[in-house]
Amino acid sequence: MDLSVNVIFAIVVSVLQLAISNVAAVDYLVGDEKGWTTNVDYRAWAKGKIFHVGDRLVFKYPAGDHNVVQVKRDEFKYCMASPKSLALTSGHDEIELTSAGRKLYISSVRDHCILGNQKLAITVFPAPSIDYWKRFPAVPAPAPTIDIWKLFFPPAPAPFPFDWKKLFFPPMAAPAPVPFPIDWKKLFFPPMPAPAPAPFPFDWKKLFFPPTTAPAPAPFAFDWTKFFFPPTAAPAPTPIVEFPWKKYFMPPLTAPAPAPSTDYTWIFKLMFPPFPAPAPAPTANFFSRWMLPPMTNAPYFSPPNDMNQKE
Repeated sequence: MDLSVNVIFAIVVSVLQLAISNVAAVDYLVGDEKGWTTNVDYRAWAKGKIFHVGDRLVFKYPAGDHNVVQVKRDEFKYCMASPKSLALTSGHDEIELTSAGRKLYISSVRDHCILGNQKLAITVFPAPSIDYWKRFPAVPAPAPTIDIWKLFFPPAPAPFPFDWKKLFFPPMAAPAPVPFPIDWKKLFFPPMPAPAPAPFPFDWKKLFFPPTTAPAPAPFAFDWTKFFFPPTAAPAPTPIVEFPWKKYFMPPLTAPAPAPSTDYTWIFKLMFPPFPAPAPAPTANFFSRWMLPPMTNAPYFSPPNDMNQKE
C-alpha cells in the first residue's frame, strides 16, 4: 500500500515539474519590432528580462544582410568570431537556451559588430521547478496557546439533547377546532330570497311605430362645372371715404376765452403795504414784577399796582 502511494506521488511530482517547465518557456524576439540589425542598444533591450533554460531567442532580419554567431567572452569583446563557430543566416533563427550561464551572440558580417554594436549578451537561469519553491521557507504555524481560565474553570458540558420534561409532561395537544356556530335566527327565520329582477320593459309604441332611421349620407358628388369653371373670387369691397361736410360748413366752436379779472386790490396793496403785526407784550406775573421791577422812572422799591389795589 505504501509503495503504491509513493509511486503515485513521484508521478504527480514529475508531471507538475514538466508542466511548470513547459509553461515557463517564453519566446523572446530580439530587438522587438526593430529586429536583429545595427545601431540598436541590445543591452537596454535585455535589461529587466529574466531568461530561463527552455526559453528561445528569435533573431529576425533580412536574409543575407546579417547573421548570428554564438561566441566566447574574448571574441565578444573584440567582435571577432572563430572560423569554427557556426553562423546562422536564415533570417529567422530560433536558438533554444538549453543550459544556464552567460550567452554571447554577435553578427560577423563585415564591421556590423564593432561599428554597428550588433551584439547581445544575456544571462540564463535554471528552469523553474518544484524545488525552486523550497528556497522560500514555510511560515511556521503559531504555537498552541493554553487558556489558564479554562484550565481551572472548565466550561460546563453541553446539555444532553433529551428533554426529560417532555417525557413526564408531554405537551398538550392542540385543541380541536370550534364547530361552526349555528345561527338560530336563520334556522327559524330564514332570510328572504332576493327579489327576481323585473322583466325587460317592452315598448309597445316601438312595435307599431318603429323609430325612423337616420337617412344615409348622400354619396360624394363631384361638381364638374367647378372643375372647368372655378368660381371667381368676390371682389374686395372698396372703402367708403366720408367727406366731413359738416365740419366744412359748420366748424366746431372754440372754447370761449376766460373773462378778464376785475380784482384791483393788488394795486392798493402795492401802494399801501399792510403794517406788520405788533409784537406780543411780555406776560408778567406777581413774582416777576416784585423781583424784577420794570425799567421806568418809578422808585426802585415801589410796590406793584396790583398790590396797591388789593390793599
